[in-house]
Amino acid sequence: MANYCYNYITFNSDDVEKINKIIEFFKSYSKFDSTTDWGDSVINSDYKVDDRIENSYNKYGSKWFDYDINTSDDGLELSVSGDSAWSPMEALVGGLCYTFGVDGWIEYSEPGCNFGGMASFDKEGVINEFVQMSYSEWMYSQEGSEWVNESLYYDLECQIEDYDTFDEFIKEYPFINNAEDIESLRYAFDELKNC
Repeated sequence: MANYCYNYITFNSDDVEKINKIIEFFKSYSKFDSTTDWGDSVINSDYKVDDRIENSYNKYGSKWFDYDINTSDDGLELSVSGDSAWSPMEALVGGLCYTFGVDGWIEYSEPGCNFGGMASFDKEGVINEFVQMSYSEWMYSQEGSEWVNESLYYDLECQIEDYDTFDEFIKEYPFINNAEDIESLRYAFDELKNC
């Protein structure tokens, strides 16, 4: 069974026609047998993928992409969100930015393969900003205490038998730096151990 990587992508331009061309590209997905053929149908062949992007599964990031698209009221922003197999669609975003001269941004997370991050691209398809970390660290950086209270509590319940002490457990999450979050987790750990 495939691991699903969630992708949230945004393209911005001051030219509605450029955004419309990208919309047409996304609407053409079902006409192709692979994401490689799909991407190659519009992305300029001289686009060079940044070395920081790992494309071990496919030229443009994944062997499939299941997504929805939405545009802003003024037509200058396109949002694409959906799942891909195992890895994010970073190379596709960079290639589309390069080909159509638009700015792009992708945020992604994949709990099964344990990663999350983001990349922003300029109009030449060059990465302006790139962040990648473990899934847990990414989710904490994005959602903070909300992630602790929802997801991490659940993980703790499922894994409580794997830890003898709270210190063993919290070592797995060195990025949690909020004292209230740590104390809340300590309380939950003690409650679960004393059940």
